[in-house]
Amino acid sequence: IEVEFLGIVGAAAVQRMNREYKSENVTLDVVFSGAVSLGLQQYMEPIRPLLVLPGVTQPKNWIDGKIKFADKADTHIIYVNEAVFGWPAVNTDLVKPGAIKTWNDILKPEFKGKIAIYDPRVPGPGVANGAYIADALGLDYVKKLYVGQQPKFTRSGRQLVEWLARGVYAVAIGFGASDISDFQAAGIKNLDVLYDIEGTSLPIIGNFYPHIPKHAPHPNAAAVFMNWFASKPGQDADDRAQILWSRRTDVDPTGLPPELRPKPGKKYIDQYAEDFVLGRRDKLIGEVRKIVGEDK
Repeated sequence: IEVEFLGIVGAAAVQRMNREYKSENVTLDVVFSGAVSLGLQQYMEPIRPLLVLPGVTQPKNWIDGKIKFADKADTHIIYVNEAVFGWPAVNTDLVKPGAIKTWNDILKPEFKGKIAIYDPRVPGPGVANGAYIADALGLDYVKKLYVGQQPKFTRSGRQLVEWLARGVYAVAIGFGASDISDFQAAGIKNLDVLYDIEGTSLPIIGNFYPHIPKHAPHPNAAAVFMNWFASKPGQDADDRAQILWSRRTDVDPTGLPPELRPKPGKKYIDQYAEDFVLGRRDKLIGEVRKIVGEDK
């Protein structure tokens, strides 16, 4: 298959998919997006019937013995990998070891004006982190952090980590695993992710999943791609590109940070479950936006 890749943010991809479907001029075969796609299954083809490779359909190859889908119909939005997400990070040149042990420590006066956060009004890491903080720590904490600490917002995970590495800000919140791993791989030594931070036992499960628009121009190619994506070779490639843990049991995890893997028996906020996204999450984000103020 010859693949033509179009790199845009997930929300824009979903908007384009919806616009093309309504105009009866669909040009996309596969769309990758986040939770913003939930509730729009009327524009998607079911994926489950297309999965036919033995290595994909065999229960032994998947955690819990099954392929997971994010939508309640259990067929439209495949959920093949996941990772715990949402920790803050610090610049070790500016923050002494042990200075931040809990989420409440980030509210110390010494960090006022020295915190950078992914904009909580923007779909993706910003919205995900905002919903997590509101749900786990409460709206009063949201007000103290997002307003009282006078943080700087950005809509780029790379810029967030670069600010941290350069010492422009001492604390960063809302970056993706790949954002910080790129800098660490380049030899940057002053970045410390606070995996052991206390104050909540509800880290986020993050994910980025594909779906197929209805009336895709190349439906057979889309089906072949989806089978490859859910296969061992596809997940080997995807996990390393996105720094995620596959739900497959046969993917080599070498090189993936063990802290990102959801632990059996531990409680998580599954931010990509349809009930959470269309119910609780949207309400939380609405409250966060009221506190932070609308986008200008």
